[in-house]
Amino acid sequence: MDYFVTILILLTTVSVTTAASTHLQDGSVIITKSQTAVKDPATGAYAIKLTCLIKEAFTSQYGYVSKSRWRIPSDELIVIDEDSGNDLYLTYPVDKGSYRCEVLGSNDNAMWYYATEMVTGDSANGLIMEKELASIKDYVTAEIQTHRAETSALQQRIRTLEVRKDLYSTRVSFSAMLNTDFWGKGTIKPFNVTAHEGNGFNPETGIFRAPVAGTYFFVGTGGSDHDNNYCWLSLKKEGATISTGLVQQIDEDEVMATVHGAIFLAKHDRVWLES
Repeated sequence: MDYFVTILILLTTVSVTTAASTHLQDGSVIITKSQTAVKDPATGAYAIKLTCLIKEAFTSQYGYVSKSRWRIPSDELIVIDEDSGNDLYLTYPVDKGSYRCEVLGSNDNAMWYYATEMVTGDSANGLIMEKELASIKDYVTAEIQTHRAETSALQQRIRTLEVRKDLYSTRVSFSAMLNTDFWGKGTIKPFNVTAHEGNGFNPETGIFRAPVAGTYFFVGTGGSDHDNNYCWLSLKKEGATISTGLVQQIDEDEVMATVHGAIFLAKHDRVWLES
């Protein structure tokens, strides 16, 4: 007996779908890196700045940026917000490795577009330390200049106080008369001192030397007791004429020539009478 066996083979088409990658680097996102260390506005510390830049092509193809973040070498994610902007500041010590900026477009919430930047730790840390050393040098230089200015001002203040101390603590005055008649020309001398404070007047030379700086008032008088003789007086400061007086004796009338002046004298300046 013959048997017919029919074998039905069902062929089923199997569709295998491989999920597309959720990250794509197409150049619409780029990263720039500062060539030198800059200050982190949040902390004031020097850092290497990475900036995530979104090209116009990204907006035209993928819409506005709905989310963005940084992925650092430790694989930690740092969300980019309005406060931080698109900048990432790498402070000392900087971890070496790949830093990635990832951006999600509004037209495709499944695809992160990204850019990467390799950072060498030694190079980045060297740039930061270079800036910090320069900053310290500038600070020290500024402090030295400030202290020099302060020291100069204090020294001037000390000199001023010393002058005032001498001025208020030293009394200077004198009164003197000639020992004998003076004939001729030149510095009038010698004198007999009747009062003397401050040790400024030398009766032998007839010269007053200021022991302290200040304003002094001088009065000098002179005359002649011989008919038709002249008496000429000149008050001198370091050779410069301050005041002059001239009288002539006639018919035994007593007349006197007077010179006077208020004079500012530096310490050790000299004043005398000449005839």
